[in-house]
Amino acid sequence: MKVLIILTRFNESPFIYDVNSTKINYRYLMPMGLGYISSVLKQYGHSVDILNLNHYEGYIKDIIHDKMKNGEYNFAFTGGVSIYYPN
Repeated sequence: MKVLIILTRFNESPFIYDVNSTKINYRYLMPMGLGYISSVLKQYGHSVDILNLNHYEGYIKDIIHDKMKNGEYNFAFTGGVSIYYPN
């Protein structure tokens, strides 16, 4: 099984979310739970890729579409840190 974990793009303020933001942002809290889930999936023989939207410039929908357009993933999911819930 091939899995894609999508790390949401975080705005500089966790209280203000701009859905139209296209900027790269390296200032965010990495949600450790996604790393743990990735590790367990790999332990059980699954292939896991992580798409960190904070490291790509452009609209989120376009970045995800480009990554998933060839249909190679069986599952895709996301998660995060509760303070960034609006993101």
